[in-house]
Amino acid sequence: MGQVLSKRVKILFTLSFLLNVLLIGFVIGQTIGNRPNHREINEISPASQAYLQETMKKSREDTRTQKKEVRQLQKQLRGLIEQEEFDTEQFKNMIAQLNDQKFKMSQHRAEKMTETLAKLPVSDRKIVFNKMMQGGHKKGKGSNRR
Repeated sequence: MGQVLSKRVKILFTLSFLLNVLLIGFVIGQTIGNRPNHREINEISPASQAYLQETMKKSREDTRTQKKEVRQLQKQLRGLIEQEEFDTEQFKNMIAQLNDQKFKMSQHRAEKMTETLAKLPVSDRKIVFNKMMQGGHKKGKGSNRR
């Protein structure tokens, strides 16, 4: 029972991490970029654009240490794989550590995005949110766009 629960927790952490990374990465990419085909994001106030850029820059700096730790754990895992004798317990423990670290990174990004959106004016927040929900694709004719 404990192994099944542990496996479920790992799956939930992994799914949560992937979803957060996908969402946050998309929002950051779509929000910060001043590409001509992203006119909706360019419609937010210059103050909000500057705030988003500064906040995302600081958030990336904050996660550098966490990313280093993830890379170090991955390097250690590779070392375990290359050993003649495979230590199952050590591998499981390191995988758990890696998942925990990735989850912490994901949570940190989600918290920062939440704080950032909370400080935007409603009109700008709606634009950023709509862009996030569209997945970067233009809606077709007759769409219910607001």
